[in-house]
Amino acid sequence: MPRVSSLALVRRIRVANITLPVIVASERLDAADVVKLKRDPWSWFDALVRKPFTTSELLAAVQCPLATE
Repeated sequence: MPRVSSLALVRRIRVANITLPVIVASERLDAADVVKLKRDPWSWFDALVRKPFTTSELLAAVQCPLATE
């Protein structure tokens, strides 16, 4: 995104208390980053898809948060 990072956008969504499932697509996040972000109440996300991803991986990531609603 040109003006704000995806994690900054997630933080804005959480701070605004918007109920919205968030799926992060990234090639940079490693396992330690994911653990750290999931512990942060303002940066947690519902699913992660590693880039590059297949259609089936994306569909699985989308179905996970939707199944819990």
